[in-house]
Amino acid sequence: VTETVVDNENRGIQFFSEKIYQPIQTLHPFIVHGCQGSLNYLREAGYATFPELFDERYDSIKEENKRANFIINEINKVAKLDRSKLNDIIYSEYMVDKLKHNQNLIQSQPSRNGYYKLMNWLEKIYYNYDI
Repeated sequence: VTETVVDNENRGIQFFSEKIYQPIQTLHPFIVHGCQGSLNYLREAGYATFPELFDERYDSIKEENKRANFIINEINKVAKLDRSKLNDIIYSEYMVDKLKHNQNLIQSQPSRNGYYKLMNWLEKIYYNYDI
């Protein structure tokens, strides 16, 4: 997931858009190209992350270019995994439990992070409903 804000000009304020909530809602593991500390922020909010797939040290890298290169290398490592090994990780009971935990957490939040409002609005436009 490449978030809207990936630099450190935000002075420690984390900004998440619908981009991070889509994989959470659809039960997909993710790696976040966002501001330094994005994963830590998500973990503090109760979300599970995926060190089984990605070396999450990238989250502490301050320099944007170094963080981006680290993330690219992690994605390339996962892309090169043998399909059966990747399936063993993705479909493990442990991973499925983490994915469901994240989905349940987003669904239980009162504001639902605006995700559902956005998705309903997009659905109305897509199906040409009256807004």
